Amino acid sequence: MQPLNKALIALKSALAKREQMLDETFMRLGPEGLKLLLRVESDADWERIYEHLVLNRGIVRKCTVQYMEFFCDLVAEKGPYSLRKAFKIEEKQFDPVFEEIFDLVAISQGALMDYVQRNKRSLTRSVLRGNGAELRSALCLEGNRYNSLWMEILELLMSSVCTSYYDERQVDQGLMAFTNMMNSARTQRSLRSYKKMWEYE
Repeated sequence: MQPLNKALIALKSALAKREQMLDETFMRLGPEGLKLLLRVESDADWERIYEHLVLNRGIVRKCTVQYMEFFCDLVAEKGPYSLRKAFKIEEKQFDPVFEEIFDLVAISQGALMDYVQRNKRSLTRSVLRGNGAELRSALCLEGNRYNSLWMEILELLMSSVCTSYYDERQVDQGLMAFTNMMNSARTQRSLRSYKKMWEYE
């Protein structure tokens, strides 16, 4: 083997080890921790490093798989967009990366439905106010590939509206029955003499 080829193989191996170290450090400390450890002061330099890790090294997926339970809880509590914020992948260029982890966490693990169930009332109000498009966007369900899931969520919210309506009617009927009972008691009391009322006490 030529000396130049040996040197290139050694260099490639050294670079692969360094990249693996970067991956492991990122997963252990997070993006900010890695930035501090590397002492990267320039935002432009950090953006290049971060883009490489996210777009070429698949670091976001690795982190998600490693800490799946944490990210499921995050989505169930704060909604799917919290994944973008946590990984700082809010720009358009990161859409494919986000879709991958969204499918893994929010859909496959059921975290999105947990979030919808927990926030059924506020989400239902949003739809009733005519903010369906904004809600769909907030739930990160834009695009034809999520049409069936979006319809499933709308059906769930519609069911919530029907249940809520039924509950309100029950309360109204209960109040009416109670009012009728009170009015009936008042009528009977007015027929008694003042003396009689004290006898009952």
